Amino acid sequence: FVCEERERAIYTDPHVSKVCDGHLDCVSGADEKGCPGRFYCSPNESTDWVGLDKVCDHVKDCTNGADECGTCPFGDLSSPDFLIHSKFLVSLTGLLSLLIIFICSRVL
Repeated sequence: FVCEERERAIYTDPHVSKVCDGHLDCVSGADEKGCPGRFYCSPNESTDWVGLDKVCDHVKDCTNGADECGTCPFGDLSSPDFLIHSKFLVSLTGLLSLLIIFICSRVL
């Protein structure tokens, strides 16, 4: 494996056994880019990644939350943008919130 053109390896050009081992051996991180079995949290960064088993597991493992967004399947009550996807349930939640505010203002 040879590091990208015009860059030096941190030590020397890494042996093929050092590619995708989780440690940066090239200054640019070229030896850790595009490795199978990884979900990259940022498309331009090779150091921030999680295993594929961590994607869409309802736990934010990437600092930017990318492993729980976009391509994850959501149930009827949620979506990538909203916790509650159903317009009916959104309306019902809003009405219940107003009712609670009204009741609390009457009690005080």
